[in-house]
Amino acid sequence: MKKLIKKIISFIFFPLKFLPLKKEFIVIQSFSPNIYSDNSRFLYEYLSKKKNIKIFWYTQNSLIKNYLEFKNLKFINNKNILKTIWVTLKTKIVIDTGSSYFNFLNLLSNNAIKICLGHGAGLKLLKFKYISTGKYETYKKFNYVNFTSDFTVKYLAKKNYGLEDSKIIKFGYPRIENLKIKNKSKTMLRYLVGNKYKSKKILYYTPTWRPYNYNLPILNLKNFNLKKFNLFLKKNNYLFFYTINTANAPSKSESKKLENIIYIDRDKKPLFDTTSFLKEIDILINDCATTTTEFSLLNKPQIHVFPDLKKYETKVGFLINYKKNKAGPLCKDFFTLKKEILKYSNFKNKYIKKYKLINKRNINNFYDMYKKDSNLLFYKFLKKIL
Repeated sequence: MKKLIKKIISFIFFPLKFLPLKKEFIVIQSFSPNIYSDNSRFLYEYLSKKKNIKIFWYTQNSLIKNYLEFKNLKFINNKNILKTIWVTLKTKIVIDTGSSYFNFLNLLSNNAIKICLGHGAGLKLLKFKYISTGKYETYKKFNYVNFTSDFTVKYLAKKNYGLEDSKIIKFGYPRIENLKIKNKSKTMLRYLVGNKYKSKKILYYTPTWRPYNYNLPILNLKNFNLKKFNLFLKKNNYLFFYTINTANAPSKSESKKLENIIYIDRDKKPLFDTTSFLKEIDILINDCATTTTEFSLLNKPQIHVFPDLKKYETKVGFLINYKKNKAGPLCKDFFTLKKEILKYSNFKNKYIKKYKLINKRNINNFYDMYKKDSNLLFYKFLKKIL
């Protein structure tokens, strides 16, 4: 019924698409209209400070709306439909982090410039065949797609996605600029659990999305037991957070009952931002998610858990050899996982020394422009095409 109503409204307003209005606005969103995070968030907040840029965030979430109102930032949403229609009709540029973009009621101008900021750069291939449709994601519908290094331009943009040179830009990630700001505030931790984090070490598990059906991967680690893991965490004063990819969410399992294992529910915490959280944690537990690149930039310990590595390699694959370039030890069983957590949380320098060269190589491959200001590069680029 909602889809039918949307089609009817779109049909009624469709003639407005051809009004000769000045196109001067930018509309930006994250990978979901119910999330306020990632590259879009940091670029939006940067550009909102520029008097000669008229930029709006698109959201469908009331908590995000309240936050933006409090910050006095411009936004549009479905509740104020007339404003959203007006902004859409006057939009010249739309910006997204994923493989889709804003187009309210299909009223966006056919000549609107579409920019993809990108959502990650790391060992894994990023072109997936969706199990629901059997089709590959594509970025050819964008005018410009952003990358983070010469290596990713060569092997992702051109070889993996088959993009033309005219569509490729290399401006880095606005979210990386946030990593450069050194502060000891625990903004995300307080947002998630209040003061519960005090005097505890923080572990963060970020399993990547799989283009096949899967459960939370760590549950398949040899001899792994959630209750025993929770006891280990309590005994050693750890909090273990984890996120799941909403594109194909695996089971949250029993973790609701275990106080030291905390699922980050983005529906309840729409202001949560992964990059900001990385600055506040002690150890990243990963498989091949692109958070590994950002954590390498922070030079903090990483541990890998990848029980379905062989299947993932067959179904998806990697840009370069995974085992030779992983940014931490690969744990094949529960005992090893606990041992590595204790080792690297208590002796961080051991990790830094052992993985220094690998981290440096991965940074050169996947983020060779760390010293450049991504936000500034985007600002100059947008000013030219507005």
